Amino acid sequence: MPHRQVTTYQTVILQARAFRKVRKFMVVALSPYNITITEWLIIGTTIDAGPTGIRISELAKTLDVEMPVVTNLVHKATNTHWLRRIEDPHDKRARRVVMTHAGLERACSIEGDIKKATSPWLSDIPASELTGFYRVIAALSEISLPD
Repeated sequence: MPHRQVTTYQTVILQARAFRKVRKFMVVALSPYNITITEWLIIGTTIDAGPTGIRISELAKTLDVEMPVVTNLVHKATNTHWLRRIEDPHDKRARRVVMTHAGLERACSIEGDIKKATSPWLSDIPASELTGFYRVIAALSEISLPD
C-alpha cells in the first residue's frame, strides 16, 4: 500500500482523542485533591507568576476562560487557602493573587503525585517525541487564527 499523508480530518480526530484522554487522566489524578482541572491551571499559573502574583484578568486571558469563571474559582481558592489577594502596586484599585505558603506546598506535592502517575502512562513514548509534541502544542497555542 503506498504511503499517504495524514488528512486534516484524521489529524483533528487524533488531536481530539488525545485531548479527551489527557483530560480524563487529569480529572482522575486531581479527584483525590478535590480540585478541577481549571482550578489546577489557576494554581499553576499563579505559581509561575511568582511573588508579584497575577491579576485575575491576566489569569482569564492566559487560560482562555471567561472572567466570571476565573473570579469565582479564585474566590474559592482564597477561601481554601491556596491563594491570597494582594494590592497591585501599579493600580491601587486592582488586586493580584499570589500563592500562599501552604498552597505552594500542596501544589508541589500534587505535582509530584501527578508526575509519578503520568510516568507509566507515557512510558512507551520516547522522551524526544514527547518533547517534540510539547513544542508543537506550545507553538500552536501562540498562533493567531485568521478572522
